[in-house]
Amino acid sequence: MRIRSIFVYIGLTFILAFLAISTLFWYYLKSQVAWHHNYLFNRHSVIEQTLKHTQNSSDVNSILKQNGMYLVQNKEDIKLITSSAMILRGKEFNHIYKQVVVKQPAVVTVQKRIRTRIDLAEYDSKIYFILSTPMQKVVAEDVTQKPFNYIKLALVYLFVIGMLFLSNLFIFYKLYPLRRMREKIKQFGQGNLEVSLHVNGQNEISDVANEFNNAVIRINELIQSRTLFLRNIMHELKTPITKGKVLVEMTPESAYKERLQNVFTRMTSMIDEMAQAEEVTSRSSQMKLERYRLLDLVEESIDVAMIDRENVHLTIEENPLIKVDFKLFVTAIKNMIDNGIKYSPKNSVKITLKKDCICFENCGNGLNQPLTYYTEPFTKSDSNKESFGLGLYIVQNILEAHHFTFIYDYKDEQNIFIFEFKNSFKI
Repeated sequence: MRIRSIFVYIGLTFILAFLAISTLFWYYLKSQVAWHHNYLFNRHSVIEQTLKHTQNSSDVNSILKQNGMYLVQNKEDIKLITSSAMILRGKEFNHIYKQVVVKQPAVVTVQKRIRTRIDLAEYDSKIYFILSTPMQKVVAEDVTQKPFNYIKLALVYLFVIGMLFLSNLFIFYKLYPLRRMREKIKQFGQGNLEVSLHVNGQNEISDVANEFNNAVIRINELIQSRTLFLRNIMHELKTPITKGKVLVEMTPESAYKERLQNVFTRMTSMIDEMAQAEEVTSRSSQMKLERYRLLDLVEESIDVAMIDRENVHLTIEENPLIKVDFKLFVTAIKNMIDNGIKYSPKNSVKITLKKDCICFENCGNGLNQPLTYYTEPFTKSDSNKESFGLGLYIVQNILEAHHFTFIYDYKDEQNIFIFEFKNSFKI
């Protein structure tokens, strides 16, 4: 897929949005977990204060129960919890332990400062406080509190990501006709006039696609109408011209007879050139490209031109294989042969076959205008009044249809016309 494609940009936008949302949820999760653990751990003060002011174990248990905590009595359970629980938070503090000592003749109360650690722990989906002293470990279960619930936040995250993903799919679905339309326009630009693009929907993209489809239909109708019109005109013109030729042949010899013959000959030539131009413009949109040897194309062009081979001097430096429409390219070469002979005082043309081009050379005066002037329809050189100015126009259209280059140069009193096909398909 192309980097500049709108679908790539939409995909990148989805990825960036996904990363941004995931990052925000991650930091939100961490903050919520930290807040929850802080809230739970603040309850450790109940245990801390109870131990500071109460020494009797039954009193300690009673006070803890009032705050929703129960001491774990079973030693195996205490051992299992302390070894397997996940520690969430911890704190160390000094626990003052009072001990009564009998010393004759009196009873003395001795206070000892003990370094104590209390940890908030999670085990088997329950919350525990683990009190660790040098002498023992006390475990209290907090029955009023539960571990942090990750499921709710995970469901919210999945819902948001799911909506983002579905919206992205929806955008892709709505924009997909753009890709189809691009392919159809590309085919249409390459000359396929039979493309069809109809998109169901009531949005702007559907409207554009359907308008393009309607435009293609109208263009096809106009082209068919134009082609039919031109062919009918040429057909209708040929009928009276043919009758006129017959009548002229039946008239006695006179100066007027020769003039009339010239008039009908010129009219016939003009119709033939216009028919050729019409065929080129219509066939260029439906070319059948195949690979041919350049020499075979030149030989066929000489045969079609129906000229003496003595008027054509052929030089073969290389004989490349090029991909062209056979009939169109033969027509282009044939026109160049006709022009070379027609405009040369020696009535001859030199053809040179090269690796990337074919050259046509004939002696004579150079062109008075740039080549682009003579490739316009009905423009011609002043040296030949019989031409209708369609020959080079036809050649230019054929070369453009093949994406070839038409070049002109004048050197040593030689007109040089070149068909350059560097970018053609060659083996």
